[in-house]
Amino acid sequence: GACIGMRGTRIQAVQSELNGERIDVVVWSDDPAQYIASALEPADVSGIVLDEDARSADIIFATNDQLARAIGSQGQNVRLASELTGYKLDMMLEDEYRARQQNEAQQYLDMFVERLDIEEDLAMALVEMGFTSLEEIAYVPAETFDEIELDADLVELLQSRAKEAALTDALKQQENIQEPSAELLEMEGMTQELAYALAARGVITVDDLADQATDDISDIEGLGDEKAGQLIMKARESWFN
Repeated sequence: GACIGMRGTRIQAVQSELNGERIDVVVWSDDPAQYIASALEPADVSGIVLDEDARSADIIFATNDQLARAIGSQGQNVRLASELTGYKLDMMLEDEYRARQQNEAQQYLDMFVERLDIEEDLAMALVEMGFTSLEEIAYVPAETFDEIELDADLVELLQSRAKEAALTDALKQQENIQEPSAELLEMEGMTQELAYALAARGVITVDDLADQATDDISDIEGLGDEKAGQLIMKARESWFN
């Protein structure tokens, strides 16, 4: 209210100084989901699923009208909201989100059945517990599986197979490290040594780097939190152009 003024007088005064430029007022919040929802108003958001490490969010809408309102003309609204909040925003309808969740769950189920050599019922139980990788199954405390009432011998066998499969994947990854892209090598602030260190972690392109969180790469020798953050933000500049 104090910012807008009585009947919008303060906003109108600023608009007048800016030759009629439109001004949107967004209520700041230290809750990222609330801040994103405010940045997308007047669109009505049905749900927000955050990945704070990756600085990305799935924004879910009930109707096409609300989705279109949030995206705006030529994507202007969502670009501004992304720039304002610092999150990469993926907009979708509820049906699309449910379909994606089901597809991901099926992929995890198939992976567990194949790589752990277990029955589908057990694989589904692992998916429903929230497991999404072999590493998670391999290294969680054994008592985690009490939720699905597995006996100790089966837990030991399951975790042993998961560790073996994860180790196999890690060795294959080391053997097939890709070259960093030319765009990544030429990015401002990038060195050849750092680009190859990133490539060893699967960060091959500038877009790959943009999807990282600071904590994902700051432990690389000679990088640190500040420089990692600067490189990530540099890589994300393309999101707003």
